[in-house]
Amino acid sequence: MAVPPLYSPIPTAIHPCHAEINAQTADWAETFEIGSVDLRRRLVRHEIGVFAARILPHGREEVVRVVADFVMWLFGVDDGYCEEGPLGQRPGDLAGTMHRLLRVAQNPEAPLLLDDPLANGLRDLRARVDLYGTDSQAARWVANLREYALSVVWEASHRRANTVPALSDYTLMRLYDGATTVIFPLLEMGHGYELPLSERDDKAVRAAEEMASFVITWDNDILSDHKERSAD
Repeated sequence: MAVPPLYSPIPTAIHPCHAEINAQTADWAETFEIGSVDLRRRLVRHEIGVFAARILPHGREEVVRVVADFVMWLFGVDDGYCEEGPLGQRPGDLAGTMHRLLRVAQNPEAPLLLDDPLANGLRDLRARVDLYGTDSQAARWVANLREYALSVVWEASHRRANTVPALSDYTLMRLYDGATTVIFPLLEMGHGYELPLSERDDKAVRAAEEMASFVITWDNDILSDHKERSAD
C-alpha cells in the first residue's frame, strides 16, 4: 500500500539538540538494557530521540530527553513484552506484570522487580518526572500509564483468541494503547506550565485531547501497515 503525504496544518519543526538527544536515548536504552539486544538495535535505528525532538521542538531539552526515553521504554513493552514476547498471548500474566510495573511507577521505592530492566528504566523515568513536573502532573502521568496498561492487556486477549475487535472497540482501545495520554503531562512539563484542573476537565479540552490521540494513533496505523503485514 502506497501511503500519500499526510496533511498537517502545523509547520514541521525539530528541537535544535535533536542529535544529542537521539544519542543520549540510545545510551539510555543500553544502560537499562531495554528489550533484547536485537530489539535495542532496531529501536536505535528508528531514531526515537529525533522523533521526540519533533514532538517538543521548542520544549525544555531535559524534558525532551524524558519523552525520548519514555518512548523507548514503551517500545520495550509493546514490542518486547506484547508483540514479540510470550506475555503478548497471556493476558492474565501480562496484567500481573503491568500491575507490578505500575506499582513501581507509583512508588519507585517499592521492592518489586529489582532486577527487571523495564522496571529500573521506569524508576529512572519517574525520578525525572518528579524533578521536572509537579506532584499532580506526576500523578496524572501514572494514572494515564494505568490506562495504557489496561489497553495492552485487552489487546493481548484478542491476540490470544486470534480475534479482531469490533470497530467501536478498536477505536476505544486506540485512545489508550498508543500511550498518547501518557505523553500529554510531559508536554506541559516541557513548556513549563500546568493546566489548571478546571480547564483540563472541561469537556471541550477533553474532546480536543481525545481528537489529538485519534489523529496520532490512526495516522500511526496507516504508516505502520507494512510492518504489521510483514509480521503476519
